[in-house]
Amino acid sequence: MNVMIGCCIGLIVSFAVPLCAIDQKYLSTFISTKTGTTFIQEYITKNKEDEKKIENFENNENKWKPYIGDETKAWVGENLQRWINEKPKWFTDYRKSTIKDWAVEDNALLKKLRS
Repeated sequence: MNVMIGCCIGLIVSFAVPLCAIDQKYLSTFISTKTGTTFIQEYITKNKEDEKKIENFENNENKWKPYIGDETKAWVGENLQRWINEKPKWFTDYRKSTIKDWAVEDNALLKKLRS
């Protein structure tokens, strides 16, 4: 019984010491009550940078499309022509391939994106 108690205390200490030692502003990256679905939705809606927002297409669509699919589609519609014309560094062939067909309403833009 004493060995079990000792192991439990050791486990708690080995988890708590690093959490106390890190910069407190990073603590939320280790401990959170957010679900993965909530995190993904907030990531796309609160992020201001296109480069970060487009990463959303790499995530499981079932976690965000029912909730923010229309908003995402509108955002793609507003920005896709600009990305195609300006060719930002982050708008690689891989990134283009992650944009779902349903998110592009304009068929001419979809053809440009896929070519």
